[in-house]
Amino acid sequence: WRLGEKTDKLIAAESRSASAKQELAFAMEAEAAYTEALGKAEDNLSRAVFMQGDLLYKLAHPSVYSFSAFDTGLNFYSWRSGSGSGYQMVQPWQYRFGKDSYSFRLSTAYVMAHNGAAGRDGSINTLTDTKIDLFKRVEHKQYSVDYLFNLTLPTGSASLNAKQRNARMSDDLVELDPYGKGWQMTPGIQMNWQQSETIKWTAGTGYLFGRSYDQTSDIPGDTVSPGYEWRKFLRYQLAEKKRQFVAEIVNTSYGRTTYQNNNSYHLKDGWNYRLTYNKVLDDTKELLFYYWLENAGRNDQGAQNTNNAYTQYFGSAWSKKLNAKDTLKLSFDVMRTNGNRYDGLQSYTDALGNPQYYYVEVMGRTKYTFSLGYERKINANDRWSAALQYFKMRDGASTIGDAPKNYNGFNLSLFYHKAL
Repeated sequence: WRLGEKTDKLIAAESRSASAKQELAFAMEAEAAYTEALGKAEDNLSRAVFMQGDLLYKLAHPSVYSFSAFDTGLNFYSWRSGSGSGYQMVQPWQYRFGKDSYSFRLSTAYVMAHNGAAGRDGSINTLTDTKIDLFKRVEHKQYSVDYLFNLTLPTGSASLNAKQRNARMSDDLVELDPYGKGWQMTPGIQMNWQQSETIKWTAGTGYLFGRSYDQTSDIPGDTVSPGYEWRKFLRYQLAEKKRQFVAEIVNTSYGRTTYQNNNSYHLKDGWNYRLTYNKVLDDTKELLFYYWLENAGRNDQGAQNTNNAYTQYFGSAWSKKLNAKDTLKLSFDVMRTNGNRYDGLQSYTDALGNPQYYYVEVMGRTKYTFSLGYERKINANDRWSAALQYFKMRDGASTIGDAPKNYNGFNLSLFYHKAL
């Protein structure tokens, strides 16, 4: 465990999701939130930094503590290509409470988005789904067992019309998509074995299942019954004062997803392999490296198969304490895949005049991101941070015959943390 408001190992950098996700991940105290933060491979450097901070904190703090905190922020994403431009603005909120071996977390966000790509013009303003995380740790002499439960409340917009569907942009460009997926529950359990003072092993599993929901408001018979997602992982952690290392392997298997019209699909297993290393250079500077490999059987944003794509994530983050309150952060990271990648939704009208849509993918994608961040501790209970990220991205040809495209864009994020 770690107490976010006292942890100063907060190296901010990530190219794929909102800085809110990134910053909130650092501030999460509970292993329940930690496990959820590891759930999506695309949030690569965010989770790499989070794991490093978690390890450092465990060196100096016991696993029994109390806390109460509120986090919020504002994140703006903007992109441009030859086919148009788009943006997304997200304001997240999170409340966290913990006492002894229990913790609770409540989180949601409000999003405004516009897609101006040719043939896909659309906008949406909506609340996202709300998440409730519960956590309980049971300590034993040489190991501990964590019990986790996540409940997703359908406060977001799952049933979309054509204009709203068009606002579903790739999460390589913006933070959030989709904007709602109905009721979901994820019970989980993990066991932690402390091999020595600096070496720890963790093995765990979580089983996600959800209720049926209607994906569209203007197309009859588009209700989907999602299959289960069963996640298993094994993690090795080395936590020394001058260096930290994490190696992890994750397997996710999926149940069959069916539609109201009796169509269905069943995706193959996904695998993730992650290596993260952090070096404390001196009292003021740290340097982190990571290499993560994803072999996904599915695309998280749609029902497409990824052609068994391998996706690589690698990069580095550097931080320097300017003084007791201020920290400067720099990072550079790369995402590269030769497989299919989600590009967007294409709406059309069929021969009977009914609205329809299909998923569009690109065959291959490479993205480079540079980030500059700054954090200031106001006092023992308050801190804020800001980050500016710039990226360039190159897509392969699309599955509907569009030529390869180049993108450039930026993400500006602000984050505020208040210990209550």
